Amino acid sequence: METPASYYDMTDLKEENKRISEQVASMSTQLMESISKQSDLEEKLNHATRKVANLQKDAEKYAKLKSDYESAES
Repeated sequence: METPASYYDMTDLKEENKRISEQVASMSTQLMESISKQSDLEEKLNHATRKVANLQKDAEKYAKLKSDYESAES
């Protein structure tokens, strides 16, 4: 007795659906990991930006103090 061609088509479809589902699940996981990494990087960038701004303020204060000191010495 021969197996009908439609049986193979259904089996192929099931395998293809399973493969696609696994691929979607994998891509979904990758997307979530990428979003998490992006969030971490944005947090680090914000921290670094604040640190740079604070260092620039400190440098300006130092330059002013140095200028005032040098003016007082003259």
